[in-house]
Amino acid sequence: SLVESKPVHKVGQDDKSRNKPCPNKTKSVGKRTDFEEKDKEYGVLRVIATCSGNHVTLYEVQSQPMANKPHEASKGPLKVRQAYVDSDAEEIFYTCAFGGRGANLQKFILEQRAALSSALTDHFVKEKLESKDQVVLSSKQPSPLTKRQRTEGSSLPATEGFSKCDNIPQMHSQNILSDKKITCRVKHQITKNFYQFLGNFYCFDGPQLLCCAGKRGVIKVIDTTRKALILTLSGHGDEVYDMKFSPIDEWLLLTASKDESIRLWNLQSATCVAIFAGHNGHRDSVLAVDFHPLGNMFVSAGMDTTIKLWNLDNEVVSQAIIQSRERKYLSGQNVHDSKEIKSQNETEQHYNSVFRTRFEQIPCFSTKQVHTDYVDCVQFMGNLVLSKSISNAIVLWKPDLSDAKCGYICDKVIALREFHINQCESWFIRFHTFNFMLAVGNNIGEIKIWKICSSPQKRHFANLTHQHCTSTIRMVSFSPDGNSLVAVCDDATIWKWDTN
Repeated sequence: SLVESKPVHKVGQDDKSRNKPCPNKTKSVGKRTDFEEKDKEYGVLRVIATCSGNHVTLYEVQSQPMANKPHEASKGPLKVRQAYVDSDAEEIFYTCAFGGRGANLQKFILEQRAALSSALTDHFVKEKLESKDQVVLSSKQPSPLTKRQRTEGSSLPATEGFSKCDNIPQMHSQNILSDKKITCRVKHQITKNFYQFLGNFYCFDGPQLLCCAGKRGVIKVIDTTRKALILTLSGHGDEVYDMKFSPIDEWLLLTASKDESIRLWNLQSATCVAIFAGHNGHRDSVLAVDFHPLGNMFVSAGMDTTIKLWNLDNEVVSQAIIQSRERKYLSGQNVHDSKEIKSQNETEQHYNSVFRTRFEQIPCFSTKQVHTDYVDCVQFMGNLVLSKSISNAIVLWKPDLSDAKCGYICDKVIALREFHINQCESWFIRFHTFNFMLAVGNNIGEIKIWKICSSPQKRHFANLTHQHCTSTIRMVSFSPDGNSLVAVCDDATIWKWDTN
């Protein structure tokens, strides 16, 4: 079945220039989560994120209850869930991705409410013992408190910023909550603890964060639970074209930029771990990156027609990743102290408290033998690589790393198969894979699907078309269960196909 959703926002005209990416190109990412109480009836919730212009929109799949059919969680029509617009009207988002973890507000509220309830009860018992009265805890007839007992007492633990007293759990000591002085103190502690909780990414275990970037070169991190922008990462000197999260560490993010560099970020500590650029790096815009399934290396490609493999297991980068996880590098804790530094030891200690980004200039593999034009999409398939150029071809090949040595850059390629595509000369058209299935769109609104392991003589086994889908398809994305395929187009439409 095919579902066409109405465009959430209109975008400019199609721009097929080779020098600048189309301002309305979009990217969609499948996601599974179960945040918010109302989603529990559906079991697994599928969410799709798209970006276009200065907007980012989240759609949810309106599936039937999945108690008996969890494998069909991706089937059903789309519905707008959330939408964000950047304050900068000239910002154009080119890419978005899910990763990291947001604040689990429901879990935090339950834990803090339990602690608050226990503390208030202990406070009630303590005050009664000090007054040498017999303590009788009864929900029907609570013992009254004297004025002295109301004004004295230790600070209480805090939870989320309640705006009303009746949001605090009902307890035996009702008189404590009804007293205005105690309530104000509780509210103050609640607010203080809540903001401390929001500033500590190390305790986050909620739904995934949504990251987006584009023309301004700034990565913006959105918490979809709090519905707010919580972090911005600045460092790139030009537009950001692609971003990918590590398969083994959900906090590590790779970004590819027009400034000819790739940056590795740690969202948990808000640090730039390493920069991959320089003498042996890319000589033009970097258009695509992807992690190896084991997370020990990544591949990059760009306008210089080269494809490079970078090692993350070397001593310099691996140590930098470990150090970036330390809590002392959290934003706000490594700021210069206002006091004067009086000794050399204090100077060294302060210098070591600031994270130092590493620079890598030598990849472990680099080749121009696969393509002769822009390489705008690349992806690992195990130890093999799939790469796409604007010359109407996707190539499956294997990098020969048998001669890999320290400081030596390998360049030998073993070509395995080539997939021919028509009407796909525009750059920034991305393919996607799922379980040896390869899907890609083109300039006339068609989607071709191949079985990667099938015979090279066989053509694509599926061709998805619709009479109203005639504009360039910028990206396609399979759902995590493979039962649905989503495509995003230049005319601001989103198309979704479900398997029978």
